Amino acid sequence: MASAERSDRFAGLMRLIGLAISLAALPLAAGAADDEAPDLDLLAYLGSWQGTDDEWLAVAEWEAEDEEKVAEPEPSEEQDDD
Repeated sequence: MASAERSDRFAGLMRLIGLAISLAALPLAAGAADDEAPDLDLLAYLGSWQGTDDEWLAVAEWEAEDEEKVAEPEPSEEQDDD
């Protein structure tokens, strides 16, 4: 009987700890939502790393070519010799 009582106490304690952790995290989540705008210096720094869009356009062209190849099946190389 002591084992079952100890198990129930442990389960109750774990629920209480889980609830406490959840309640402690609520202000952190609410604070993150209150941020209005990112730092302008950070945005300027990130923008300095941006190059031209040529690479992105090349990738988009490759993807379009791949999609066309999938859409158009290649003619079979088998020949019927009747």
